[in-house]
Amino acid sequence: MNPYFFTPTDPETAFLKDETSPKVTGWNVRAGYGPLWEIVERQAFRLAAWAAPRSAARQLLWMKLPSLAGDLCVLGALLALLRSHGLPWPRVIIWAWCPLTWVEFWGEGHMDSLLAALVVAALLAARRERWVLAGLLLTAGGLIKWWPFLLLPIFAFHAIRHWRGVRWRVLVAGIPLVALAAWPYATLSRELWSRNAAYMAGFLGGWRNNDSLFGVIWYLSGQNGDIAKRISLGLLGLLVLIACFWRAPLERVVLGFVAGMLLISANVHPWYMAWMAPLLAVEPSAAGFVWVALMPLAYAVLGDYRATGIWQGSTGWRWLIYGPVFASFFGTFFAKGALRRRIGLVGEEEE
Repeated sequence: MNPYFFTPTDPETAFLKDETSPKVTGWNVRAGYGPLWEIVERQAFRLAAWAAPRSAARQLLWMKLPSLAGDLCVLGALLALLRSHGLPWPRVIIWAWCPLTWVEFWGEGHMDSLLAALVVAALLAARRERWVLAGLLLTAGGLIKWWPFLLLPIFAFHAIRHWRGVRWRVLVAGIPLVALAAWPYATLSRELWSRNAAYMAGFLGGWRNNDSLFGVIWYLSGQNGDIAKRISLGLLGLLVLIACFWRAPLERVVLGFVAGMLLISANVHPWYMAWMAPLLAVEPSAAGFVWVALMPLAYAVLGDYRATGIWQGSTGWRWLIYGPVFASFFGTFFAKGALRRRIGLVGEEEE
């Protein structure tokens, strides 16, 4: 069945629920991930059903295979990227030994390891000036979870000196891949497209889980979800524009963009840290390390949820995460400024 057409609560899917069905939460959740991920999951399920036809528990292990493969691919791509920068290869342990990645990918089986692998591989391709490949990899990432499409213009405009230098190949290389991945869902009506798009816009506004600066946006909007969502979308567009013309190493630009996107988003789950963690091996950031280290505190929400059955995603707990993150960021910023001034004064005295 087309996952974009139905939710498990629809009458057409009633056959999925019977006395032997495992307990599943989110029966009314719409399919909002990209079509490439839907295809990957379908093939993973076929493999799981073949490998363990009579054991749901073993099938669940097989369903983690894309997540585990993504984790290993991040390791390989990150090692190559570190080598291309002349950086020491042991930095790869920033990803490989990170407890959060072990829990989220080997334990929970989230898709974001595969997404991270594609982004790191795209950065490696850009480093080698293989821009068509970079465009294809970013497009594949966008067909899994939509936000990597926003990296396409950033890659295309990065460090250009005139308009003739725009890398248009990055923008158009993935069009055939989009058509191929979307073909199985070509019968999706405009109404269903808009309905699913509106549902997934809850990432930037609508739902609230462990938000930080979005809380300020929410307050300024008069706690109006639609207004807050529009403000977040406007700020996201501004972030893309700034990142396009930020003259810094591409890895730093992508890291800054991802961090900014998460700060203005209504939802930041622990596994989203996989979008940042591998980049910290190339562009170390004290605030980034603190964020990755403290993000598992977001799971504190599960205690109240299991006790009351009510989900309260943005509670005071999140400031135990973001307080140290902001303190680390501003502390580092002012410390670097003081160091630059000190170096400048020493230089003047020597002259």
